Amino acid sequence: MKISYIISLLFIGLFVFQVKAHSQKKNYSGTWKINLQKSKFEAKWTEGMSDGEFKITQIGDKFKWSRYFIIKGKKSKMSLKLIADGKVRRVKFFLFKSKLEWLNEKLRVKIWRNGFSDIVEYKFGETENELIIDEVFIGRPQDYHNHYVLYKVQ
Repeated sequence: MKISYIISLLFIGLFVFQVKAHSQKKNYSGTWKINLQKSKFEAKWTEGMSDGEFKITQIGDKFKWSRYFIIKGKKSKMSLKLIADGKVRRVKFFLFKSKLEWLNEKLRVKIWRNGFSDIVEYKFGETENELIIDEVFIGRPQDYHNHYVLYKVQ
């Protein structure tokens, strides 16, 4: 009887721990516009940026990012699909590796290959209508640290 009681408590404890761990993950889904006045850029490629938008679709640990920047009147687009499970994956269309992982309430993505590394952290600002993206890029043509502040539009 005592062993079954201990086993029952163990299963209940594991269940509560799993529910708590899953409930702490934030939902980053939405359309986010860049606030150029609050953002700080070191990268030379950002000179002349007049607009930017990120669209994030999150279903559990699966993420789809698409973003565009308007720089000197030209639109620069990129999209990426990742899974926040901490596993290293090769991205097919690009010749690099990626890893997306949860760090408490933040997300960190690392993208790298020979010659460059890009580490980007996502977290909410003062409210969940403000998204802070902190990017550290090391490689050619320039090492930089960009700090994006975005606000939610949808």
